[in-house]
Amino acid sequence: MKTRGPEERGFTLIEALIAMTIFAIGSVMVVPTIYAWMHANIVTRQRDQAGRILDRTADTLAQQGWSSAEWSTVSATTSSYPYALGTALKNPTYNNWVSYSPSQVALTTSVNIGYAVATITNDLNQPVSKIMKVRVQWTGPENNTLEETRIIQRNQ
Repeated sequence: MKTRGPEERGFTLIEALIAMTIFAIGSVMVVPTIYAWMHANIVTRQRDQAGRILDRTADTLAQQGWSSAEWSTVSATTSSYPYALGTALKNPTYNNWVSYSPSQVALTTSVNIGYAVATITNDLNQPVSKIMKVRVQWTGPENNTLEETRIIQRNQ
């Protein structure tokens, strides 16, 4: 095998192939990281937009009167606040959600807005408070359903 002299410069074919192999392996390892970052960015942007829609919807519903149609649609009645949040409104069935489409909220994405109301009664079985769980659902980047919720309370 011939050795190089001081005037010969450059890389051998083997050195170039090893360098390209190392670069290719590194590139393949970076691609999933970039995909995960892009996916997280999309979900974060969707969740942020849904949160803004939810805040505006919750503000609109909170301004409605005690006897308005929205607050009068009761899904459950209970005598305790913990039961209302922990059981009645924790995971309402599909039939207990009321679909809501506020005119004051401009929807720039496809979302499903709904709410469920639980009434809290006193010892005489008279309503003293109402708790509303407001939900925004949307389809995520992998066609999975994502949601954000807020709790609003109104007292008599």
